[in-house]
Amino acid sequence: MNITYKEAARRAGCSANHMRRLMKAGKAPGTKIGLGWIVPESLFSEWIETRDVPADYSGPSHPMDRVLEERPRHIYIFRAGDHIKVGIAANPEQRWLQIATCNPLLDIEGRFITASKYRNALYIERRMHVELASCRAPSPHAKEWFRCETTYAVEILKRVIAELTGA
Repeated sequence: MNITYKEAARRAGCSANHMRRLMKAGKAPGTKIGLGWIVPESLFSEWIETRDVPADYSGPSHPMDRVLEERPRHIYIFRAGDHIKVGIAANPEQRWLQIATCNPLLDIEGRFITASKYRNALYIERRMHVELASCRAPSPHAKEWFRCETTYAVEILKRVIAELTGA
């Protein structure tokens, strides 16, 4: 028996839109039929039960937490003129090319990328944004752009990572 993506989302404890995005990205089983997605109930149940979880994971036990848990990402700092951009990406080099291609007038240089991927990269990025709030670019469309020195941002990043890792 097949279930819709809305029913799959209800069973997994997430929004229907999130489940649809997971199916579209191939991170959850599903077949697109018209404007919706369906999945065999048995395949969905198997998928929920076989999600990879680190051996030392001690977080919430809900199966969908395994799906919603953030994937490891790099934290990057790019410089463009007198601004820096702080963000996260699985592939920062590709992200740099996307930004450079979409903004041909920007001379993006001086890439600083963390050597390790962090499971809590989104949290680190948010902390960086809070720490750099006083330097935020004035444009409402530039939420990840800050007017400060790269070295200042790198020092904050190192401090935030050290606090999280206990180093």
